[in-house]
Amino acid sequence: MNASVPADAFASSIATSWQRIFAGEHLLQSGTDLQITCGNTLGEHEDGMLLLPVSGPARALLRPSLAARLQLDASSHCTLQQLRQRMADIGSHTHGADRVFHFPEATLLALAVQPSADNIRPLDSTDADAFSRFQAHASEEDLDAAWVELDHWRVFGAFEGGRLVAAGSMYPWQLDPTLADTGVLTLADARGRGHACRLVQAMAVAALSAGLQPQYRCQLDNTGSLFTAERAGMRAFADWDILLAAD
Repeated sequence: MNASVPADAFASSIATSWQRIFAGEHLLQSGTDLQITCGNTLGEHEDGMLLLPVSGPARALLRPSLAARLQLDASSHCTLQQLRQRMADIGSHTHGADRVFHFPEATLLALAVQPSADNIRPLDSTDADAFSRFQAHASEEDLDAAWVELDHWRVFGAFEGGRLVAAGSMYPWQLDPTLADTGVLTLADARGRGHACRLVQAMAVAALSAGLQPQYRCQLDNTGSLFTAERAGMRAFADWDILLAAD
């Protein structure tokens, strides 16, 4: 790695992936503070997406019908604040932002040459009974938030005395399959022991070995998940939000 690259710099492929996600079909505005594109590549219940990176311009991808309602075209220029105000004026709502984390490139490469924790290993179909018992001891709210499933692309577990107490899974993200989206869940009676952190690190190494960049997302009010990402060595890349389609 070039010595001139900051130690906390992300791999360039991460920014490239997010540029693809927000590329759209038509460019409406390109500026140092906000880029706006429009296109019909969004989900059925989505009118757009917003990305607020820690560094660099904010990005908005809008469905053409929403861009028209917001009175945006190629001759327009507005700030992020003005865009939000126009959205509020027409009653446009968002899902609520996720904070998106990625590993700095140097951190991820260092993890790749470190031995994994003894109690962490990949899970497969032979772990179905242990995984069922694990799910039975987790709350529905935690299961929904983490979305960890045994049939996901890669699944890892953390054990205490032969008991599965934490599990994490990842899969190539539907918005860009070069990013491996990650979820992790620790049972309530096993929290505070670093299981989630070590799972995130083990899955990140697995993603890297498969040629993908690991990604971790959580809601802004999920303090436990925010802490897990940072403790694992990840750094905030952006806040990402979905603009909901009108009813």
